[in-house]
Amino acid sequence: MGYQIAVDFEVNQKIWAERKSEEESDNDVIRRLLRMPARNGGRRPKPSESSSGESDWVWKGVTLPARTQLRMDYLGQRYEGEVRGDGKWWVNERFFTTPSEAAKSLARTREGKKPSLDGWKYWYVKRPSDRDWISLDDLRKGLGGGRPHKSDRRDLEVQV
Repeated sequence: MGYQIAVDFEVNQKIWAERKSEEESDNDVIRRLLRMPARNGGRRPKPSESSSGESDWVWKGVTLPARTQLRMDYLGQRYEGEVRGDGKWWVNERFFTTPSEAAKSLARTREGKKPSLDGWKYWYVKRPSDRDWISLDDLRKGLGGGRPHKSDRRDLEVQV
């Protein structure tokens, strides 16, 4: 894949604003702005086109493989997506690089405003090897399987 660099939210938003299309990758936007030659014809490679395989999403000690399903519930609204082969989150037809960026950009308060959310506490994930949804925050804290998503919890029946 190459090197990963951390950028703040404003830089990430500026990169998005500079895109000529949603298919243009972050790398291609930066190359264009730095007046460097484009690669791959200036378009984002599809996961199936990747010659080196699919990339994992890695952030703050958590690794999610490509095809990990993503789910967040906020004020009765459900947001769903997946980790794509380029190691980014794809939710509601948009790419994101962090859970908080996704949560803040997608969710709205009852008044229609953008809330300030810690995405780690709202997102649940289901990796290709997982049977159930698990809390992203628990994964970050190293709690292994994490808490199941509330839609996956089942009441236990006690037989007497």
